[in-house]
Amino acid sequence: MPIKKFRLCFCCGLPLDKGKKKYCSRGCREEFMFKLKWFNNLLRAVNTKYATFFFTEDVLVLNILPFDSWDVYSYFFKRTPGKRPVYDMEKMVFLLGELWWKHLKISGHKDGASRGVLEKGRRHVFQKDLLIPKEKIAPVGVSKDLTCLKINREDLISSEDPYEVVKRAYRKSVLRCHPDMGGDEKSFMKVYNSYKNILSWLKRPLYATRRGVPGHWCFEAGRSNWYSPL
Repeated sequence: MPIKKFRLCFCCGLPLDKGKKKYCSRGCREEFMFKLKWFNNLLRAVNTKYATFFFTEDVLVLNILPFDSWDVYSYFFKRTPGKRPVYDMEKMVFLLGELWWKHLKISGHKDGASRGVLEKGRRHVFQKDLLIPKEKIAPVGVSKDLTCLKINREDLISSEDPYEVVKRAYRKSVLRCHPDMGGDEKSFMKVYNSYKNILSWLKRPLYATRRGVPGHWCFEAGRSNWYSPL
């Protein structure tokens, strides 16, 4: 019997309740993003172009790509068992901040302090391309309809003939749920209505563009807010 996979909150890593898509609660997200912004001053101090942050059950991981480097510098901080990531994020940023101030006293200038912090990172763990934000385009207003017809959003967006993609998906869905094929009228009407909604949407399609890094929180120079994971 296959093991059921639970979707996890992007901010605390706990399994999400039914209906929750990315975060277990608004408060959890706000607290996490508040602590995440604590890294901003440090990232600016070391001349960061892009950075990503993520966590596992055991560690927090911060990756930094400076403007003047081809290398990614990675920092790993062991998590405290039983505590949420925000508990150790505070410790991690203060530890790196203290490291910066220590090297500032030694070198006497900010460039030396920045080099001192970067030299403590592990290089060649992550490729720089993994830190550069990507753009993801998603249809707006028809998500449930696309799910009903089992249409892949990327296939629809990239297709030269989206109408054919929709019609093909509709025909497959009809074979599955039509009353004459062993289905029921309620399911058939749901599929039919989704089909009509998508055809109507295709006349004037509306898309939303998101920017970020798959699976990681992402920082970009010039911004104060982090991109949420794609």
